[in-house]
Amino acid sequence: MRRTLLCYGVIATQTGAGSWFIISYATYFMVVSGLSVNEAFKFSVMNTVLGFIGVNIGMYLMRHVMGRRTILMTGAIVQGAAMLGLAVSATVAPSTFAARSCLIAFIAIYNFSYNAFVGDATYPTATELVSTRLRSWSVGSAISIGYILAWLTSFFSPYFINPEYLNWVRGSLIYFHSMFLLSIF
Repeated sequence: MRRTLLCYGVIATQTGAGSWFIISYATYFMVVSGLSVNEAFKFSVMNTVLGFIGVNIGMYLMRHVMGRRTILMTGAIVQGAAMLGLAVSATVAPSTFAARSCLIAFIAIYNFSYNAFVGDATYPTATELVSTRLRSWSVGSAISIGYILAWLTSFFSPYFINPEYLNWVRGSLIYFHSMFLLSIF
């Protein structure tokens, strides 16, 4: 039971670190910050390429340089710092060129670090945590819980950032700070 719960926790770190929030709404935040839809799409493609490069670098680092625990901790720290940077730039200088540049940079850093560290190491770590007898059930159910959490994040986030509903565009600062704290712990 302990190993299965640890497996669930490791897979839940993908959503808990804010990855599905960034994956789902990065383009929206770029458009809101003043970029045209065309520019936001170009930066989204750039982030996808950075993620692909990050995956390959992360696999090399995990195999030859540092272990899984170090990779996960490094990813959590870098992702937390990127989320904190997003929150600070959106709060200190909203709707400015500097805030827009910070948004682009911190989303790129976040995507790279997620794919290089957390995205790479969570599945192998979760698979190694559970016993051999229960591996397929434990990892399969953990992945399904991860997708449920990802769906919850993607489904409910628009209500927090849409001005017509809860109007938490500024309140997303709370979300970024909570994701920063979750990624550290």
